[in-house]
Amino acid sequence: MPESRKKLKEGIDEYDYKILILTYELIDEISLGQILDKDYYFIVDEVHLNLMWGNDFRPQLLELLDILFHFQKRLLLLTATCSDDLLKYIDGKKSETFIINLKNYEIKKTPRTIYHGINKRNLLSQLPSLQKGTTLVFCKYRNEVKRLEKIYLNKGYKVISCVSGEVDYFRRILKKEKQLDFIFATSTLSHGVNLPKLSAIFILYPVPNKELWIQMIGRGGRRGEEFKVYQLNYYNYKKKLFIIGMIQWYILEKFLNIRKIFAIRRYFSP
Repeated sequence: MPESRKKLKEGIDEYDYKILILTYELIDEISLGQILDKDYYFIVDEVHLNLMWGNDFRPQLLELLDILFHFQKRLLLLTATCSDDLLKYIDGKKSETFIINLKNYEIKKTPRTIYHGINKRNLLSQLPSLQKGTTLVFCKYRNEVKRLEKIYLNKGYKVISCVSGEVDYFRRILKKEKQLDFIFATSTLSHGVNLPKLSAIFILYPVPNKELWIQMIGRGGRRGEEFKVYQLNYYNYKKKLFIIGMIQWYILEKFLNIRKIFAIRRYFSP
């Protein structure tokens, strides 16, 4: 994998790569022209992100995929969360397409339990009392990641963090750490990074779509371990149970001052 745009442009013709692994940020107009001239097969991993993030804050993801379709390149698109919108996008390109469905929207190991919290403060109150193991905490904003990392380092926990642009550095640090208490991260760790065994996953904000939510909770159990999920989403969550949970939280905390998990316990169903 080239380390910079300059090395990519120099290496395409000089080394005549047989396998070339790239991130989108490495590709500019010159290197793209060089790549398109080659008789390459293109493998696009986590292709749902090209649509999800390409329509939002990383337009180059969708632009490059559109270009590959336009030049009728041979594509292998990989994802564990292929939505109807993604299928419509691919169908709209009028290309010859074969779809292989190997357990779409399923994760390797389902959470032992999912807890639905009332609010972010409610979830954060549970962090210090968790059982031993590594807890992954997803935060919405970069500054929140860094703030929580500092707080829990000062409390004496073993903590590392990761936000966009820090994945390579995070991987290097992770190799040196044998046992962690907490990993604080944005959704940048929801894809493509090997993590240690996790005892719990916290998601401190409502995730806007089910594809990203599945990827987030799918970080757990990848090494066969049991894990729990603490979240604010209520995908497949019955409204009746949500109302009961709110009443439980209000009575226990506001009137009885009992600090416990203010949530309804439910089992995962995809």
